Amino acid sequence: MSDTLLLERWFAEGRLMRPSYDEPSFVDLALALAGVAGSAKVTTAAAEVLSKSIGGSRHIVFVLIDGLGDELLARAPEHGFLRRHRDQALRAVFPSTTAAALTSLGTATWPAEHASCGWWMYLASSGLSITTLPFVERFGEEPLERLGMTAPDVFPVASVWCELESDVLMLMKKGLQDSAFARYVSGGVRREGYKNMDDALSRVTEHVMEAHGPTLTYVYLTHLDSYGHEKGLQEVESLLEELDAGLGSLCSKLGDRARLVISADHGMIDLPRDRVVVIEENDVLFDTLVAPPTGEPCVPIFHVREGREESFLERFHELCGNLFALITPDEAERLSLYGPGKLSKKARSRLGSFIGIPERPAAIYSRSKGRTPFIHRAVHGGLTPAEMRVPLILAGGDSE
Repeated sequence: MSDTLLLERWFAEGRLMRPSYDEPSFVDLALALAGVAGSAKVTTAAAEVLSKSIGGSRHIVFVLIDGLGDELLARAPEHGFLRRHRDQALRAVFPSTTAAALTSLGTATWPAEHASCGWWMYLASSGLSITTLPFVERFGEEPLERLGMTAPDVFPVASVWCELESDVLMLMKKGLQDSAFARYVSGGVRREGYKNMDDALSRVTEHVMEAHGPTLTYVYLTHLDSYGHEKGLQEVESLLEELDAGLGSLCSKLGDRARLVISADHGMIDLPRDRVVVIEENDVLFDTLVAPPTGEPCVPIFHVREGREESFLERFHELCGNLFALITPDEAERLSLYGPGKLSKKARSRLGSFIGIPERPAAIYSRSKGRTPFIHRAVHGGLTPAEMRVPLILAGGDSE
């Protein structure tokens, strides 16, 4: 059985979840938020439904909790704020990862169009391996701007946030708000850094209560994702309780004045240690590649040197062939994994020669350029239901 047929069987059996363009998705939520805040961008039927659910409040507060999958929400307090106000589940974008999702949020487009396909990317035109959100060269961590690159060189689709009529405030963890990616994805709207969750939610309240016109306040909370990567999901309940209490308190303070919209960029799932492969820097696999694997550890992308495909496939299957289905960008396009349309020229280039997709959590890390990889305890990026279903939580405000 070919790997493509194997992948389709995993979809049919429910082991993996195919990105959906008929059911409400994270991109539909991005379109809905832009629409209620004054954007004229062409929308979808699902986005229209979400817009009606969000309602017509003059003040919208959108909270993005990095890593809060719908399955993980089930471990929040049973009668707490988050679970009581869960409206439905949405499909995440693929890859189910922050780089792809935040770019989709900023542009209201799919990865097939915006071409942000993972934490690491190889830019064939410049021969650079980069880390996307920090906007640095991958190994020396030189800022890309010092190397003569600008955000449009990496992110070809413009942000929609600059089009919004509402008074927009973006709140990010202190230090992130002035990054090249933040400047790009915000479209130039006001950004502020916060010290901790209490500080962030306090600033949300101030922005709404002091406003004289319609507002959209976006707060990006990262600590759940960071916790999962470092410690796994075995003892995550206390952090979920903290989020539940903080957001419940925010909703009480805002009352009918603001509509609270809460979702996530992706879910997370624990990574078994027996499904981790670390490729040593002297491995012959690297001789077949233009650059070390890009994308995400659990959805690796391989840029194979011309004429070395057979050698790559042989060594790949020796190392980890039982862990991943290996497909080409053409096959990914036919399966509509990265979006409902064709891959843009840049997206196709960044997807290299082959993409590895696991049936259940697996990851490839490379020990290259003298670096020892940090192996995550919980991961995301793949197509399991735990990674691909995110909640939509709606509370407060005037939903009419």
